[in-house]
Amino acid sequence: MKRTIRERILNPKPNSKVAAAIEFGNDLTILIRKVELTPQQRIDSMFESESLLKTLSENNISFFLVGGAALSCYKIPYGSYPFQFCYSRKTENLKNIVSALSPFNPKPRDFPENLPYIFDESTLLNATNFTFQTDIGDIDLLGEVAGVGNYEAV
Repeated sequence: MKRTIRERILNPKPNSKVAAAIEFGNDLTILIRKVELTPQQRIDSMFESESLLKTLSENNISFFLVGGAALSCYKIPYGSYPFQFCYSRKTENLKNIVSALSPFNPKPRDFPENLPYIFDESTLLNATNFTFQTDIGDIDLLGEVAGVGNYEAV
């Protein structure tokens, strides 16, 4: 019986590249969600990404792109990735982030669906880096980026 892509990723063969990626610490849940999308859903997600960037800009959020999303702006192909933003942790910016992202129902990735999650300023104040699943795709809010520092350092 042929295994599905999901099964191959979740239960990789020993010594395979997928097993090595998991052992290295890569989160492959995003990859699983991406490969399970239809071609039309993948196209739709590209337009949602544009909508996200427009929303962040229109809400005066101080941020810069990092990771795969940043690479794609330079036409450098990069596989499956969440949109990763390094953001300013100033109070006004946190208010703007909550206002801008709340309509997209952010919840931590792999968060149990039956548990309530409150996305507000105090949530953003109590931690630095967040990995969210939203109605328009995966978003990582990074208050600090390894090797770079925080928003103000850049």
